[in-house]
Amino acid sequence: MATYRKLSDSSETILERESDIQIHFTPLQYSKSKFILTVCLSIITGGIYYFIIHWNKSYWMISMRNDSNFEMADCIMVNRNGILDEIPIQYQGSIRFFEYKKQRYLYRRDLQCYKKQESKLKSISPSKLRSLRFGHTTNDSNELKLLNGPNRIVIDNIPITTHLLIKCTHPFYVFQMASVLIWMGGGYVTYAILIFVMSVTSVTWEIYSLKVNEYQLKMMVEDIADFKVIRDKKVVTVGSDELVIGDAVVLEYTGSDTGIKLPCDMALIQGECVVDESSLTGETIPIRKLPIPPTRNESETIFDIDRQRGQVLFGGSYITELKPKKFETVDITTSQSNQLETHDQTLVVAIVLSTGFSTSKGQLFQSILFPSEIEFKFNRDSMKFLKMLGCVAFLAFLNRLVSSILHHERLWDTVFTSLDLITIAVPPALPLILTVGIGFSIQRLKLLKIFCIDPERLNFAGRLDTMCWDKTGTLTVSNLIFAGVDRKQQEVEVDGLKFHHSFILNENSLERLMITCHGLNQQGDKLTGHALDIEQFQQTGWNVHNRNHTTNHLGFTIPVLATFFQPNFPSKVINLIKRYEFDAHLQRSSVIIQSESENQLIMYSKGSPESIKSVCRVDTIPIDFENVCNQYSIEGYYVIACAGKPITTSTDLITSLDRNEVEENLNFMGFMLFQNPIKSESRQVFNQLRLANVKPIIITGDNALTAIHVARHLNMCKLTFLIDFKNNELCFSQIVSERGQMDIELSNTHLSLSNPISRLKSMLDDIEYPELSITSLALQELIKSGDLDLLEYLMPLISIFARAKPDQKTWIIEWLIKHGRYVGMCGDGTNDCGALKAAHVGVALSTAEASIVAPFTSANKNVMDVIELIREGRCALETSFVGFKYMTLYPIIQLIMTATLNEFNEQLSNNQFLFDDMAIVTILALFSLYTKPKNHLTASRPTDDLFNPQIVWSLIGQLICCIFFFIMNLYLTTIQGWYCSGSKATQFLDQDLNPIDPSRGVLNYPCYPLIPNVDGSKSLVTKSFNNTSVWLFTHFQFAIVIMSISVTSQFRLPVWTNRYFTFYWICIMSFLFYLLLFIVNNSVAIIPGPDNYDGWLSYTFNIVPGIPTSFRLLQSVLLLVHLCVSCVWEFYLERRYVGLNEYMTEDIENHWGIDRQDSIMLNHF
Repeated sequence: MATYRKLSDSSETILERESDIQIHFTPLQYSKSKFILTVCLSIITGGIYYFIIHWNKSYWMISMRNDSNFEMADCIMVNRNGILDEIPIQYQGSIRFFEYKKQRYLYRRDLQCYKKQESKLKSISPSKLRSLRFGHTTNDSNELKLLNGPNRIVIDNIPITTHLLIKCTHPFYVFQMASVLIWMGGGYVTYAILIFVMSVTSVTWEIYSLKVNEYQLKMMVEDIADFKVIRDKKVVTVGSDELVIGDAVVLEYTGSDTGIKLPCDMALIQGECVVDESSLTGETIPIRKLPIPPTRNESETIFDIDRQRGQVLFGGSYITELKPKKFETVDITTSQSNQLETHDQTLVVAIVLSTGFSTSKGQLFQSILFPSEIEFKFNRDSMKFLKMLGCVAFLAFLNRLVSSILHHERLWDTVFTSLDLITIAVPPALPLILTVGIGFSIQRLKLLKIFCIDPERLNFAGRLDTMCWDKTGTLTVSNLIFAGVDRKQQEVEVDGLKFHHSFILNENSLERLMITCHGLNQQGDKLTGHALDIEQFQQTGWNVHNRNHTTNHLGFTIPVLATFFQPNFPSKVINLIKRYEFDAHLQRSSVIIQSESENQLIMYSKGSPESIKSVCRVDTIPIDFENVCNQYSIEGYYVIACAGKPITTSTDLITSLDRNEVEENLNFMGFMLFQNPIKSESRQVFNQLRLANVKPIIITGDNALTAIHVARHLNMCKLTFLIDFKNNELCFSQIVSERGQMDIELSNTHLSLSNPISRLKSMLDDIEYPELSITSLALQELIKSGDLDLLEYLMPLISIFARAKPDQKTWIIEWLIKHGRYVGMCGDGTNDCGALKAAHVGVALSTAEASIVAPFTSANKNVMDVIELIREGRCALETSFVGFKYMTLYPIIQLIMTATLNEFNEQLSNNQFLFDDMAIVTILALFSLYTKPKNHLTASRPTDDLFNPQIVWSLIGQLICCIFFFIMNLYLTTIQGWYCSGSKATQFLDQDLNPIDPSRGVLNYPCYPLIPNVDGSKSLVTKSFNNTSVWLFTHFQFAIVIMSISVTSQFRLPVWTNRYFTFYWICIMSFLFYLLLFIVNNSVAIIPGPDNYDGWLSYTFNIVPGIPTSFRLLQSVLLLVHLCVSCVWEFYLERRYVGLNEYMTEDIENHWGIDRQDSIMLNHF
């Protein structure tokens, strides 16, 4: 839906709503005059103007484009929630369009604007689909292809030069290149080259990774093959990219071992297929697809892909088996004249429903290429910290600039040394450090066969406070165990328990249903299909033969889909005439069969008790139907209701019977009972989730009482209340644990939608830990009522959502996220696709290495992998904080050291900077990220807030500690008797360290000799007592700080378990102590020359002679005290904030504190 807004007399915008996101399209024109002006300003400002408008698209639009209207526009400015993109307008023949995020928008002259063009059949009835069986004309197909584009999921082949331009104009890399130029100009050649090489390597690796991902995606989607279609009433062969919506495709074997890969979404109208959809959903069970049946219903509903998935072949899936049928030359709604020339062939025919990115597979890849924008607070806060560091650096820059001017230093030297302070503010290794930690966790997960396609989501795993679960196949085993049946007036024994009821019907009816009412397919010697169907059929001892033939009934010949027979009595057979596949929305499946011994057509249906009850005759429903069903369900049985009726419809109309006509006025027959054992690891998972303060929620399509039974066995709930919708009212009932009985008094309590909250509160007021469960009907009614207060009150208290449909699962996840929760979802990837993609952390249990339906895939199909994921997520998040804290403290320490030396007209040498940045900081930081997660989960979660008190006080404490000991060391240095300031040492020298009066000889060096261009540059001295004392002391602080902030890991193993870090830290500390205590430079030379240094280390690091060992021992003591104080401060903060769980509790209550019950429930979990 779109609305229009006038911007000016010559400009307008179209507003399109995409869910809760507003998208504005604004027409613009290119401007040559503005382009020339922009080029001139960019040249004059040395490129600064270009970067400003490049980084801000609104400035770019003002500087480069003119307002226009849609008729005259050259490009479109897209504003999606403040994010701007410029999209060029394309022309193809008479068609004018633009593509935004792979969605085509066509220009409509009648509306004078652009409208979204979806390449899919919309609002079409099943009979209309069947009428397309004779295909398009060539002209029609060409026109459709022109409008919708080719049937391809195109992954753009972005040139390397474009990637390079994007990377090189990123603010961080622009800053780095500017820093390299400053360092080169300042003489820091080695360090500048090293950073340049590191930047180039980083950019190269990023571009290489992008191209590899691009190639892998291309391999998954770009697979053009030939298909036969019906054009001009003839079967012709075209490429898959030539298919258009409405095409009639004739499917046939290609000889491929994997089967026929479908290039688009199609509706099957003739023949049957067995399809492998594992590449899309993760479901490894082959699925039988049936054709859309002919219908006589003139008021039929619109064909719905979601509700009629059993008749849809999804693009990207593989057809493993084809069952052709004789081509019907006449349709119910088609005249006799519509004849196909090849009518004598047996064919499998499907109609193209959607092509390209409009297909289900295309939409999945669209979400991969353009993922939903979920902003992580850590990333937002990190930018604030960087801005703060920039402000500190700018103040240092101004201070240095003013000081240099007052000291009459050369302008060129002043500019370079002042700018050098700014380059220290953002360390070049920052992006490397922030990504490598996540990379280590991803690699460890991969070794556990947990694969990830979106690494950014790992940080969300560390913040999870709610974990949603599908039940069947996820918390319980995928297979079911047949437990028995319950017929009318018949005593049955189930696991030693006897139930007595007044049910009765034909003795053989229920067995016949078990033989025939399923969706199984015989592939060789193996039965394929749903686990329940396999278990049900195997209990009968019958066999199935899938072959197309015909049978006679009352003089009419009717097709047979499959034949069931008893091995010991081959003559006793049952023919399957028609099958209505299981519909997740209807929650039932049905068949029409013919028993040759009775020569009668019978319809059988099975499904959820409430679904079957709704289509049964009232007089066949026992009065204790619900009590019996509830009794089985609360004991954990998977209850399948069964019904049937004789078919009295004329035989010649059997194949065209509409489902709604058949599934009505049925006779209730009884229940089939199955057990779905809980996985042993599920109990371990839920126990650990409780310890981790992560609230588990079950979202299942199963019965509410069965879900409650599972939840209780997982110690998820004890005292449970069920909200249902019966007799047009919300019903609130208590479910107790004794033998599955229900509290009759509460079960009759109905809640008026006018004022239910006060009544609910009064009911729950005296309950310590209330747990609620709700059915899909009740949830649907709550949403429909529009009572937001009631919804806001109930949703946080609900732990079980039963009979949830796929779209409801997605809605639940999205609601929790909108209300501040960090939500995970674990499912098998079939009906959970929407929920898996909507959650912060979706985990698909699939054997595929990387399922595209979820960010994470457990190839082990083990729910324990969720615990591993949370552990690694918490570890990765804490690692990110450790890395960022270190990358914040390190430049500040280095900035303070450099700025202080500058005040004395001194500075660090190139080698000193290089050693600190590379040998100490970068390597220690990288090794510190390798620490593994703790073996168990704790109640606290890592914060995502860089301004969290513990983080802030850690930074402040470490900074104060470093500054205090830095000042103490500097003060102790300056009061020593041997101390000589840099200004005194250079008072007879010029700014290049050459003697002003060479005739003075050695008197030009009152403290120690200085070699021109070696012991100083840019008016600053690199060889001085301050330099040596400060550098030898301060670079210890880099090692002390990284150890201090790592020693109190809450979600990682102790730091000493990280062998690489511990070993290197000990080595570097040993080397630093060696420098401090043993590299004293005993040179006694009094004039500049090679004898000024007594070794290569003293020469490399400009160590000044004359600092006694006693003072260096004093520095060692200070450093050890420094290490102890820094560590003690971190231990104190851990005890203060983590031990008391203050920051964690505040965070939870702020996001979840809706009412008293909310906090009670969270504390319980």
